[in-house]
Amino acid sequence: MTFLIFLILASTGIIIALKLFPRFAVDTDQAIAINYITAATLGIVIDSTHTPLSGLVSAPWFYFSMLVGVILIAGFFLFALSAQKAGVAVTAIGTRMSVVIPVIAGFVLFHDEAMPTKIAGILLALVALYLSSRTDNKAKIDKKYIYLPLILFFAAGINDTMIKMAQEWYVTDDYFEFVYTSFFFAFIVGVGILIFRKKIRSFSFNTIVGGIILGLINFCSIFFLVRGLSLMQVSTFMPVYNVSVVVLTSLIGYVVFKERLSAVNWSGILLAVIAIILIAMK
Repeated sequence: MTFLIFLILASTGIIIALKLFPRFAVDTDQAIAINYITAATLGIVIDSTHTPLSGLVSAPWFYFSMLVGVILIAGFFLFALSAQKAGVAVTAIGTRMSVVIPVIAGFVLFHDEAMPTKIAGILLALVALYLSSRTDNKAKIDKKYIYLPLILFFAAGINDTMIKMAQEWYVTDDYFEFVYTSFFFAFIVGVGILIFRKKIRSFSFNTIVGGIILGLINFCSIFFLVRGLSLMQVSTFMPVYNVSVVVLTSLIGYVVFKERLSAVNWSGILLAVIAIILIAMK
């Protein structure tokens, strides 16, 4: 439960950091690349085993870490593109609903307990995620870009499932190694994207600081995710994690950033609390 709480706080911190970037003139694309090399470096520094490169390459989870890293950073850029082209609301809903993929995997691949209260809680959580993510924005959705949130749905869900597969089948006590290797591959892809988009230029001080802060939080987020999945069933962990982040970010947005929450959003938050209680029941 401790890792779950820390994960919720870290993931909420990432969302808040990204929300604050425009206020401080932080180039988000550059900061994302800096964030991944920061996270990889942090993992290497605090890893007491000092595993050589040959040991990382020969690890049974190596190819999982490669794919996880690629999808991690691709998901960041895909989210931004989808929000711009298909709309923020439909993008947010698509991302949140991706939780069904690791949940199904939990029952099919990892033989999680399918208790009636848990099933009811998961279904209620999906409704809560949808209602909490809805906005009153009447902007027209460009249907020719609807494939973007759909791709994001599968990418986010598959990535969470792959992390669970690696943790369940391959990662033993080498959590740090798995996490910082994933971040290193994310950094490589991030640099490639910056070069392609012609954004390899001078980095402002604010962008560097923002990227470092994001990287420190991001490392904690993935590490707590991997460790938490080792202690709780994925069909319990992921829904509780997702709805908790939505509730916490919504409340922080309402209190700190003075964002408006509609009656539908409040009903989603209430349902989220009920869903967490049902899922957590034994």
